Amino acid sequence: MILYSLADSFFYFMPVILAFTAAKRFGLPEMEGLIIGLSLVYPLVLGSNVGTAFAERAFTFLGVIPVTMPPSGDYTSSVLPAICAVAFAAWIERFYRDKIPATIKSFTVPLITLLITIPLTFLVIGPVTSMAASLLGAFFTFLGNVSSILLGGVVGGLWQILVMFGLHWALVPIAIINMGQPGGDPILAAMLGTTFAQTGAAVAIMLKTKDQKLKTLAIPAAVSAFAGVTEPVIYGITLPKKKPFYITCVISAVVGAILIAMGAYGYQMAGMGVFSYTMYLNPNNSGDISGMILAIVMSMLALVAGFAAVFVTYKDEEPKKEDKTAGQNHMQDKSDGEISFTAPLEGEAVALESVEDAAFSSGAMGKGIAIQPSKGEVYAPCNGEIVTFFPTGHAIGIKADNGAEILIHVGMDTVELKGEGFVPQKKQGDRVKKGDLLLKFNMELIRSQGKLLVTPVLITNTFDYAEVIPEAEGTVDQETKILTLRK
Repeated sequence: MILYSLADSFFYFMPVILAFTAAKRFGLPEMEGLIIGLSLVYPLVLGSNVGTAFAERAFTFLGVIPVTMPPSGDYTSSVLPAICAVAFAAWIERFYRDKIPATIKSFTVPLITLLITIPLTFLVIGPVTSMAASLLGAFFTFLGNVSSILLGGVVGGLWQILVMFGLHWALVPIAIINMGQPGGDPILAAMLGTTFAQTGAAVAIMLKTKDQKLKTLAIPAAVSAFAGVTEPVIYGITLPKKKPFYITCVISAVVGAILIAMGAYGYQMAGMGVFSYTMYLNPNNSGDISGMILAIVMSMLALVAGFAAVFVTYKDEEPKKEDKTAGQNHMQDKSDGEISFTAPLEGEAVALESVEDAAFSSGAMGKGIAIQPSKGEVYAPCNGEIVTFFPTGHAIGIKADNGAEILIHVGMDTVELKGEGFVPQKKQGDRVKKGDLLLKFNMELIRSQGKLLVTPVLITNTFDYAEVIPEAEGTVDQETKILTLRK
């Protein structure tokens, strides 16, 4: 049981983790997102509490309105309810927060948001998203009634996509019921090819790529996929590259259809990946191992097909061409391997170690320098691409043409302002040149909210360089060199 807690706790408390990360994405304070996620797995509202002294309270609201729980009995291991609840909370909070007086905003806004969101999550959002998952399960049941081969192809082709959204859990109860029937289950049997196609794709990319970081990631991802856990290879490798992901979906669809067409059904719950073979042993005919042999053969074919197709088609992305004016702007690759760039704001240079927030002063987010701004404008310190522009406008990440990754974070705890006082002039994905205006911010408004304006300028890929050296002291502007990077 102790070891099982290691394996299962992450998935059991998935709503908590997803609510916390979704809060960052939707611009809701993380603590509010955390509370929404925790409410979904609160013990007294779990299905296992039916029959306790709190059962009636847990499944009605205000003692009158019934609360409909999902078919599984609770929201543990669920995905959509937490994400949708946080998205709603972020929307409702943006709608009214500016109408609350600043003197009471800090404690009334979270209270109002959660008082609205959490009851609606249990009364509306949770049941609706659970119904959507149930409809998905009904759809696959319908496909099975039409043609088991068609079901095998669709399950195999879509399984990885369902895993990404957590919707595969809607099919597991159906599969378990099917396994209790003499004919066995085609659903979990049909997804066998997904893990092995992903394994082959990861190995192919590992051998083909010249990107050392990607090559390093591919090795453990391939091992994990071979054992049945595909999330690392999906999120870290094939999905960002797109084409390998599509290829593995097609291969998985073909393998799923063939398995079901040849009668390789699942008869018992087993592990995933290479540990799933025993699922194909028919307990009603102990001497028949043909299903398991077919599963082994098809899984190896999926692995080989995934490897071959990705190996032939994969190409590393072409490096972006260097801007012809790069030598005239902020960043210069010198013959001695040094790179330097200038200040993105006007103001006074401040040692990063003196910044009050330990996340910056410790260098945990990267080495660099800080600027106490004298003007509420941020300019591009380099030619490059805006890879991150927070929805709240307070932070900008730029990938320079020569590979340096720069984070400009305006103020301390300014994410809590939800974009108030920040006016972006560019958007994520834009190409920029040195001197382009990226952001305007209202210094007086930010100060009035009790926030410090000191702005760290960090090199987030610090470890790619031998040294990151702060250069500036005193007053700085767009022509002042503030950092030097040595390779």
